[in-house]
Amino acid sequence: LYVIMACGGAALFVAVYYIPLHFQFVHGDSGVMSAVRLLPFVCFYVATILLCGYAMPKTGFFIIWYLMSGVFMLIGAVLIYTVRLDTSPSNVHGYSILMGLGMTIVTPDRVAECIQFMNIGQGQSHLLGLAIASAIFQTKTFSGLTALLGDKGYSRADIQGAIAGTQSTLMERLPPALKTAALKVIVSSISDVYVMAISAGALYV
Repeated sequence: LYVIMACGGAALFVAVYYIPLHFQFVHGDSGVMSAVRLLPFVCFYVATILLCGYAMPKTGFFIIWYLMSGVFMLIGAVLIYTVRLDTSPSNVHGYSILMGLGMTIVTPDRVAECIQFMNIGQGQSHLLGLAIASAIFQTKTFSGLTALLGDKGYSRADIQGAIAGTQSTLMERLPPALKTAALKVIVSSISDVYVMAISAGALYV
């Protein structure tokens, strides 16, 4: 039970953080607009939670709901992993919806101790998931951008600033061809983050 809740929680927060980041880097969205882009994921996530809460007590087949959640999470994470620089926003929205459908598991009423155990699993997974995802993204992106820009007069501080936030002017100052190559590195690093979500979905199933 702890593993299931931890997998779902980790994948949830990775998606919530890195889907908007993708749109900020690739499409130049503002913080508000990138949050709006997350609405399909959030809306389907919330709506399916309500549906599960209504339908599960009536059907009684709880294990099927666990299995379906894991399958949707796995499929959605695999599809988001395939996102590249030229992937259309509508495709990203569709993939995120599948991930949202896979994170809506609701368990039947248990004793208070079981509920507390589930809460601990969810809470710890948020922190652990983002910590691992951030380490993957920062390491892969810095390594890739350093190899690309290090011999072209850009300092480590410039590269680290670009990774730390989309407000850096480095991307705006790059020549078009170099900017495209840099964005490909960033998008590839974000895709690598979803390997963790794929692993969570596989473990969930």
